[in-house]
Amino acid sequence: MSFLSKCNLQLSEHFIIWGVRQWVICNNLKKDAIPLLNKIYSTKNVQKLTVSINNFMYAFSKNKEIDIYCLCHNELSFSETNILKSIYLAQNGYDVECIRCISRFILEKEKSAFENIISISSTLLCKNNIIPSRKEYILDCSEGKYRFH
Repeated sequence: MSFLSKCNLQLSEHFIIWGVRQWVICNNLKKDAIPLLNKIYSTKNVQKLTVSINNFMYAFSKNKEIDIYCLCHNELSFSETNILKSIYLAQNGYDVECIRCISRFILEKEKSAFENIISISSTLLCKNNIIPSRKEYILDCSEGKYRFH
């Protein structure tokens, strides 16, 4: 899988990557990420992302080792790309593929993680923040082959 660069991301993708990275920083410092996430997301009227990202990241961090980069890192990690991919799949009605993608990196609480991805997806869609189609998102999670265009 090729890795994305932050400079090529759209605003909707930046919302997610910033939130995920900030959540990890707060978690490592044993701080609650919710106040900071809510403060920033409310300035863009997407504060509903706060709880969904918090819950998703909590489940994500409990199941497997994750690779989330620091805020200043320009490239996206495999985990970050798969989070965006899951949201892209959910926004485009590929629920089965979304669940399959999530199950690759979340071993327990898949249903909860999927529900949070759906919530993130819906919040972004309500504000016209669409995760764009990218070759990194349309590869099949389990087979590494193109499944749809």
